[in-house]
Amino acid sequence: MCHKNGLMVALVIVLIIIVGAYAVMHANISALPEPGPFETSIATKVKDWYISRAAGGSLPPAPTNDASSVSTGETLFGMGCATCHGQDGHKPTPIGKAMYSWT
Repeated sequence: MCHKNGLMVALVIVLIIIVGAYAVMHANISALPEPGPFETSIATKVKDWYISRAAGGSLPPAPTNDASSVSTGETLFGMGCATCHGQDGHKPTPIGKAMYSWT
């Protein structure tokens, strides 16, 4: 009886692996096509939950408004934001235009 249970467990594991491999090989997991309504809905709900959770805490202190802070902010924007938002922050680059900001 123990041998049959072990064989059944092994068979189920192999079946799960086969189904998982088939799904990975045939599913469209690219980030290029526009997300569907289900994916958009889930992403929006998770985003809203995360923001509301973070908003429950206290706000960090505002940075000082001096030349050093402005220079640091410009440097950080150039390194992490300008690639998508453009150097002035108002005209998105082709990379930024290709992203789906509504999720």
